[in-house]
Amino acid sequence: MPTELVPVALVDLGDGTYEGNFTPTSAAGHCLGLTIDGIAVGPTPFHFKVEPSEPVSISLEGQNLRESFRHLPVPLLVTALDAFGNTRPINRRMLTAKVRPPLSDSKKVPVVAAWELKDGSVACEFVPLALGRHQVQVTYGPLAAELVCIVQVEPQIINPSTHQQRG
Repeated sequence: MPTELVPVALVDLGDGTYEGNFTPTSAAGHCLGLTIDGIAVGPTPFHFKVEPSEPVSISLEGQNLRESFRHLPVPLLVTALDAFGNTRPINRRMLTAKVRPPLSDSKKVPVVAAWELKDGSVACEFVPLALGRHQVQVTYGPLAAELVCIVQVEPQIINPSTHQQRG
């Protein structure tokens, strides 16, 4: 476990007691040791765990978004992060993903498939049905993320009868 010192503000209450507070910087196990003039005070160290908070943001990532192909799946990854930057699991049933196709083909709306991954993120994919700019929107409760996928070209189809193997 890495050691990170977190500053603690102590106030002498003037009656032989002190009051202190600190803000953990990560969701993890912590160890609080208390010494006065180098002498351990009370049952020290005190071990406790900070649990991750609810997600405060989501990210939406994809590969080859500038040159995707019509009729071929576009893979996407949705990740939720808590206030500490830790990945939080996503409940797929609370996730909404939509694709807005190019205005020229607004009736060809692709369906988005989604499934949970072991690390808590959600994989999504859609198959673009039209050439042009597709806007992908994902919401998870009050959180939202958006990206653009540009479908520029048709997939290259190789005709086996005319294609010669090199060898």
